[in-house]
Amino acid sequence: NWQVRENTIVQIQEIIHRVWSYLLEFDAVHAKLPRRLIGPKRWRPPEGSCLKVNFDAAFHAPMLMTCVGIVIKDNLGSVVGYTSIVTTQIPSAFAAEALACYHAI
Repeated sequence: NWQVRENTIVQIQEIIHRVWSYLLEFDAVHAKLPRRLIGPKRWRPPEGSCLKVNFDAAFHAPMLMTCVGIVIKDNLGSVVGYTSIVTTQIPSAFAAEALACYHAI
């Protein structure tokens, strides 16, 4: 990302090397994790005629900027509404998450 922002030219071999290194690091970390998972957390539709609202925020500290994403689904799992909101002058990741909750409500 910083290379895109800085408009830096990167050789494809360098990108391949970095991706390969990340994959090796991921494999090493994955090997150290416990083999038995408690269970995957999966999205479950709401019961009856209720709607389910999912939200999250991404925070960019250097620019004090956040992007909030909200998705609303019905009991069939169909998206009935969604939005994204970009906001500036947000002081922290905690404030970004609080803002996401506020917008979702």
